[in-house]
Amino acid sequence: MVRSMRDPKVTPHPGDRFRCKNGTELEATGAVFSVTKAGSQTPCLYVSRIVGGKVVSRGVSTVGVFRSGIRSAEIVVRGNDSEPWKDAERRFHSDF
Repeated sequence: MVRSMRDPKVTPHPGDRFRCKNGTELEATGAVFSVTKAGSQTPCLYVSRIVGGKVVSRGVSTVGVFRSGIRSAEIVVRGNDSEPWKDAERRFHSDF
């Protein structure tokens, strides 16, 4: 069976790092499900914003929002291709 390589811009995983046109780097550092009070789950990524080699902020972003933020960025580091959602923690949306 031949597996095609994952495109980090389409399917970002923890460990993927991108450099935006303004020089800021965004790195996905972990996978988490945001859970609403009603029980619905949204896949999210823990994201570090890096300026000048230093982490200036950390946060959580839905995968869709993260993808739109890296649309025109270049890939700096490619993370692991293993499925990050299998063992991802689940946290209430209000915890973020």
